[in-house]
Amino acid sequence: MMDWYLTARINPNIQFYAYTKSIGYIVENASHKPDNFRMIASYGSKEDVLIGEHELDYAKVILHPDERGSLPIDHNEYYAINDKGSFSLLLHGTQKQGSEGSKAIKRMNKEGIKYSYSKK
Repeated sequence: MMDWYLTARINPNIQFYAYTKSIGYIVENASHKPDNFRMIASYGSKEDVLIGEHELDYAKVILHPDERGSLPIDHNEYYAINDKGSFSLLLHGTQKQGSEGSKAIKRMNKEGIKYSYSKK
């Protein structure tokens, strides 16, 4: 992380961002983060409680658009890049056969919901 922070400092005209579940590391190194680097907390770790305690922006992977609540869904990295607060991401990638994730992918396919982040 510190190497990426250094890379961002060397390139101040580029906006960097990353996701992490190492929430404690975000908190411990907040003073080192350059302004052009957005570190987004990702729900789903043992340290999730720190997200609320430190009022961190976060991303939350959801199984279907119905689960987004009041959070917008980032379909194209707009919210991640433009520092627009917390947001949802639709489940994506390969899911284990028979898992809840696999069932969610099948449901979204059946409903014609775009969930992939590829350029296809």
